[in-house]
Amino acid sequence: MFKLSTLVNSKKQNKQASLQFDKARKKTKNKPQASKKQPVEIIELVWLKQLFNKQFLTLFFMLSVIISAVYLLPKEDILPINKIEISGSNKQLKMGGINKNLEAYLGQGFFSVDIKLIQKKLSLEPWVESVSVKRIWPNQLQVSLIEKQAFARWDSKHLLSSQAVIFKAASKNFQHLPRINGYSDQSAELLLRYSEMQSEFSKHGIRITEMTEDSKGALNLVLNKRLKVNIGSENNDLKIKNLLSVYAKQIKPRAEFIKTIDFRYSNGFSIAWTDEYLNLKHSGDSKKRGNNNV
Repeated sequence: MFKLSTLVNSKKQNKQASLQFDKARKKTKNKPQASKKQPVEIIELVWLKQLFNKQFLTLFFMLSVIISAVYLLPKEDILPINKIEISGSNKQLKMGGINKNLEAYLGQGFFSVDIKLIQKKLSLEPWVESVSVKRIWPNQLQVSLIEKQAFARWDSKHLLSSQAVIFKAASKNFQHLPRINGYSDQSAELLLRYSEMQSEFSKHGIRITEMTEDSKGALNLVLNKRLKVNIGSENNDLKIKNLLSVYAKQIKPRAEFIKTIDFRYSNGFSIAWTDEYLNLKHSGDSKKRGNNNV
């Protein structure tokens, strides 16, 4: 009996011990396991953070010094401009005046020099079409000028550019250019009309040396520096077409004897002859004045 009871108690104790071991093992499984790499990662992150902080502090310090220098020192003392380079066409530009204007900016600070003011002042020059000013590090300015291209004489003191801009100039030096004149606010329209008409006249060997429009909108032409033609203000395209249709046979042979051709009529045109031509007509010299009648 004693042995059997002891054996039973021993089995119960073993069973209880086994149950306690199983519970302990389950609890161990549920607990998060520490990674072997975790301490290494923590060390690496701390090292990177320290490095970042050092670089950030260094950069911040440098920026602070630069900003302080810019704001505390006089701007004229920071990289003063000591060279100004000018490029572009200058056939008509008065470079003496432009150079003198730009000399005022020598010695000014690279950051403080007023680029827009330079452009504005140089744009006031009559022959300047456009201006570009750039800073060239560390102490230079680059000025690029585009010159106006004169297309025609507007009056005795002004020219008309190829961009339809009327500007002050000594037009007497440009007698080789055609004369175009009208209302100043219609300069672009006049320039376009001249170009279209000249394209048609060129086919007949004619050069429009003058084209003017008066206050009533009447158009007047001078052809080949000699022949005056009053077109009028109505049906101009049709009148010009009629002029060109008779020019080769009727007008060109007598052009030197014609004062004016007047198209201000609804059904035709009239011709005013020179005194020389009328004298030839009365003298009967038909060979010199031509055989065809207009």
